Amino acid sequence: MKGKKFFKKSGAIFAAIIVTAAAGLTACREQTEGENGFTYRDSYLTAPSTWNPHTYRTNDDAYVNDYTTLGLYEFFFKEDFSGYEVRPEMAASEPKDVTERLKADEKWGIPAEATEGYAYEIELNPLAKWEDGTPINADTYVYSMQKLLDPTLLNYRASNYYTGKLVIKNAEAYNLGRGEGEDKVSVEDVGIFKNGEYSFTLVLEKALKGFHLLYALGDNWIVKEDLYEASLKNGAAGYNTSLATTSSYGPYKLTRYLPEQQMTFEKNDEWYGWTDGKHEGMYQTTRIVSKRVSEASTRKQMFMKGELERYGLQAEDYAEYRSSDFAYSEPGQTVFFLILCGDENGLKLRETTGVHKRILAFEEFRKAMAVTYQKDLFATTISPARSGAYGLIGKEDVWQVETGERYRDTAAAKKVLCDFYGVDTEAFGGDLDAAAASITGYDPKLAGELFLAAFTKAKQEYGIKDTDVVEIEYALSSASSFITKTIDYLNTELEKVLAPVGLSGRVRFVESVPYGNTWSDKIRGGESDTVLAGWTGGLLDPFNTIEYYTNSVYQPYCDKWYDTSKETLTLTVEGESITMTLRDWGSCLNGTQKTVNGKTYNFGHGLASDATRLSVLAGIEGKVLSSYSYIPMLQDGSFYLLSQKVEYPTESYDPVLGYGGVKYLQYHFNDGEWEGYVKKQGGQLNYK
Repeated sequence: MKGKKFFKKSGAIFAAIIVTAAAGLTACREQTEGENGFTYRDSYLTAPSTWNPHTYRTNDDAYVNDYTTLGLYEFFFKEDFSGYEVRPEMAASEPKDVTERLKADEKWGIPAEATEGYAYEIELNPLAKWEDGTPINADTYVYSMQKLLDPTLLNYRASNYYTGKLVIKNAEAYNLGRGEGEDKVSVEDVGIFKNGEYSFTLVLEKALKGFHLLYALGDNWIVKEDLYEASLKNGAAGYNTSLATTSSYGPYKLTRYLPEQQMTFEKNDEWYGWTDGKHEGMYQTTRIVSKRVSEASTRKQMFMKGELERYGLQAEDYAEYRSSDFAYSEPGQTVFFLILCGDENGLKLRETTGVHKRILAFEEFRKAMAVTYQKDLFATTISPARSGAYGLIGKEDVWQVETGERYRDTAAAKKVLCDFYGVDTEAFGGDLDAAAASITGYDPKLAGELFLAAFTKAKQEYGIKDTDVVEIEYALSSASSFITKTIDYLNTELEKVLAPVGLSGRVRFVESVPYGNTWSDKIRGGESDTVLAGWTGGLLDPFNTIEYYTNSVYQPYCDKWYDTSKETLTLTVEGESITMTLRDWGSCLNGTQKTVNGKTYNFGHGLASDATRLSVLAGIEGKVLSSYSYIPMLQDGSFYLLSQKVEYPTESYDPVLGYGGVKYLQYHFNDGEWEGYVKKQGGQLNYK
């Protein structure tokens, strides 16, 4: 372990570490604060604006919930750290299948032939409480789901429970206000009801069981009723937007929130995990202090002075620190796309004298952008921890949980990319693996020809002048030197393609004013031109991930100009040619029945063969890529230095739990000892 290497380098530290670590490995015990506590120091770039589980949108918004909430079921390391397992957390036990019993009630419309997978009783952990000691019971879960789905509240996250795999009975119909008069779907028709004080039942629209059920129940939807109601009475959805409107039920509680400065989390003394005996070796951290730091150079200075526990290495740091004993790399889930606005009306409204924008909607222009950049070189230059991305679905995403096979390793996924980038497998002797491995996403000659064709078309259709320039506004959440460096790179490489075809200086990226957490709204609304952004969370379910591009309830970035309810796709499935809209293909792949020409199809998990589902997924991916609305650029990843103050319990990276995060983090020093150690090093630590 890297911590052990550290011990060998510095014997003077060894004795102090033995004293704290011997007690620290049991972790879940009462800790004294102050110098004897264990503070984790973190930083953030963009402050969360809301962490309401019903309305949050971005990863920045979710930051608070990472420390203050838990799911009904959670991932844990196995005892020997050889992998992960799913255990009850806010639940008391595994879900109990009650399909046979409930199908007798016609209200729920469970198929007569069904024997399992449609209804579950969930027993709750009776020890769970809010931070003020208020019990969390079945009423909490039922009330919270009813509020989440309330059609008058227009909650962004409502669709989480009627799209994808976990589809609660009548949730969509109630949330969208379907039906009239006696046929209008009411809240009582929604498939969640109380059994007892600490037990409720979920009734599902489509069958779900096993790992996928537990995985879906890893998210939580509960809100604290008194605070939630108070926020509604104030005429705004202010729940979980401040210290006063927030209540925790996880290991930590928010105790300070100054969005432009700092967030502080401290132990939630009402959390059952400190004393239930089921979390030994976890949560040694007693306090988390996270400061807003916009520049990487500042974060590096703070880290070297012992003021942060992690520092993400920048391109200029690699030569010096990539071989450090304290360096860790982690693959990421997110694929970052260059999302190009295709809303012609929105583009036209933002044109000014000498600045043209509608050309962005031309297919020729978008295709040109797709082959202008060497993706791996882009990653190496801007953010070496990341790598080039070429498809919608990330290289780490697992399509078969049982075998661990990754989607991008399949022949179907490789063929999609070869087709999209125009790579002829015959040029590689029919070797699909070799053909896919050759993809760079870079064809400067073709890019130049396409840009030239786009300008010619714009001159014919819009009368663009030879002196007009195309400004592509990059939607900022906040300004930073990293973003400036990224845009400079995009412009430099773009000019290399434009100059040879006589278009030098005619297209350029420019920074917007900082939009904060509304940057995604600006992109979706066609009010800004581009951003590097993506989705996360599909690591073990790329079939559901694809719906973030095809289903409007997820509010895809490009939904305004790429209407998947009108875009059709024809696929040959098991020898049969089937045509559906992209939206219907995505829904059908995730268990929703669709009828075409009088025949019903359902390609959901357990309802179609794995090979069929894989071919459908690949077909959808190829179709969405061909819109050139989402141009894959970067596969997320991180390469960072970990503080000498702490260490992970394992050196083996797990695709779900990583190295364990704060949950499993172990400390060599308490706060007082760490302060003394840093002083002995002259206030500047050595990580080389």
